Amino acid sequence: VARLGEALLRSEQAQSDLVRARLPAHGTLDFVDKFEYIDLVDAAHPDAFVVVHLYEDFLPACVRLNFRLQELAAKHDQVRFLAVVASD
Repeated sequence: VARLGEALLRSEQAQSDLVRARLPAHGTLDFVDKFEYIDLVDAAHPDAFVVVHLYEDFLPACVRLNFRLQELAAKHDQVRFLAVVASD
């Protein structure tokens, strides 16, 4: 049973590695306008995740979240991180 579990884990990891190899690498939080955001989401790979943060520069919580999203983007380069000013 333990060997079966290990084999399943290796199989899942191999499948995950294959999907990751097909996805474009990003690694940054991209600040875009509302028109760029639509084009970038539409053009994203069908297996990729896109995180969109609608923010305002004057809100301290948004500034902090942008900082954290930059950190996450560096760690999860297969995910596209976008930030769009909400009031635009």
